[in-house]
Amino acid sequence: MAPNKNNPTTRGTSTLMPSVTLDLGRYVTLRPRADGTFRVFFQVPARLRPQGWLSLIPLPVTGTRTGNLQDLDEVARIQADAAALFAKLKGDRRGVQVETRRDMPALVRSWQQTQRFKRTKPATQKGYVYHAGLILAWSESRKHPLVSTMKLDKIEAYLALYDNRPTTRRHVKIVLGMLLDHALALDWIIKNPVDTIKMAAPKSRVRIWEEGDLEFYMFAAAVCGQPGMAALMLTEWEVGQRLSDGLLFRGTWSWKPGTKAAEYDFRGRAFRFWQAKTGSYVTIPVSERLGDMLEETWDPESFYLFRDAATGRPFNGQRASHEFERIRSLAKAAAPAFARHLVLRALRHSCVVQLARSGATVPEIASITGHSVASIEHILSVYLPRDNQVAWNAQAKRGLIPASPDGSRSRSRRGGGAAPAEQVAAELSQEAHVWWARKRALDLVDANDGAQAVASLMSDLGKHPSTAKVVDNAFMLSGMQVAGSADARKIAAWIRQACKQAWAAR
Repeated sequence: MAPNKNNPTTRGTSTLMPSVTLDLGRYVTLRPRADGTFRVFFQVPARLRPQGWLSLIPLPVTGTRTGNLQDLDEVARIQADAAALFAKLKGDRRGVQVETRRDMPALVRSWQQTQRFKRTKPATQKGYVYHAGLILAWSESRKHPLVSTMKLDKIEAYLALYDNRPTTRRHVKIVLGMLLDHALALDWIIKNPVDTIKMAAPKSRVRIWEEGDLEFYMFAAAVCGQPGMAALMLTEWEVGQRLSDGLLFRGTWSWKPGTKAAEYDFRGRAFRFWQAKTGSYVTIPVSERLGDMLEETWDPESFYLFRDAATGRPFNGQRASHEFERIRSLAKAAAPAFARHLVLRALRHSCVVQLARSGATVPEIASITGHSVASIEHILSVYLPRDNQVAWNAQAKRGLIPASPDGSRSRSRRGGGAAPAEQVAAELSQEAHVWWARKRALDLVDANDGAQAVASLMSDLGKHPSTAKVVDNAFMLSGMQVAGSADARKIAAWIRQACKQAWAAR
């Protein structure tokens, strides 16, 4: 019977030249391509194949496959993998476990089967897999040496390739450290060289949201036809949950004690759920404003709380981020001086900062946001500005100064927190509140921060019951327009005129 030229099955023998033969190994088969290269497989006949083996295993097992049998490096990898598979085949047929080659691909495969890897969240796993892929590419460039031969100088040189990408460098170092910890547990190495590498966390580029930013982008979301996005922003601002977790909240008018679902209780106007970090059940009440907004934007036929008006379906993480980016781009085009480049996920950190500004302690913040105490301390050390509000709260908590601009003493003189800005606003008379809001805004103009001055006035006027009605869509639109001019005189004139309008409101 004539041999099948399209599927030779001898011993993987290919004739490169009339007088040269190439032995790739037992059970290696070649499938020729039109361009002269080959698809190379390890193919065991069905009658000899142990249970669980694939009928075709591409060679080389890892790394790039060009099928160019004149590439000596690729041929060597094919031969090595074929020999390892043949040894494993013989062991499996005899019921003997054959030891895997102790290189980086084998280590990654073993690590991904551990419970530590499997119990991480899908988003975390995705990040681990990405950075492990970078490490595998580096290992491949060195022809996959044994893990035990990876020395400190080589690892340092590899990490130096990411000096211009400090965040990637740090994540690669973390994943490589986890891999080598696993190698240590397997007795492949006697010491993890990554443990000796000290690397500071890169400076964060995340910007913290201010109240003016929140008001501006909520207004922009509403103008863009996404009230559900506006409700999501305000929810993140008030309860500070991970964006991926916040999107999973469900709405219900019939909440029952003992439910395990993360729900918003419309009757009680509170979020009720189990904290993933602490394992405790928490109830977080929300403002009247957010409660009203959630009632208005919730679709009872939707399974989840936040609805994407463009698709008619609940937001997922990727879609929410992309839609906010679209809204941000439109807002920047309309008011470039007013629209700061912010990201949706930074609302979680912003909630931590705003809670600290309001005088909340670290344990109190942790009970709301679910962060660990160490994480909150790190966030505050990086993001909490040492500003007037922080200094005011600190002195008010000591009982040294009034807690509010009208001279009322702090209720926290014996250890509690300072009064929130909304409470201060409500306790002031209309005239005192407008004067206070006007002064804060004009101080920002004097500090050459016109956009923040407009945002501050909008936010402050919206907090008092007698002036909140002034802050309508036309008012916010005029504010964005004058902020976009970046003209300090125009901005100051607009602030004075807006305050006259607020004084006249009854």
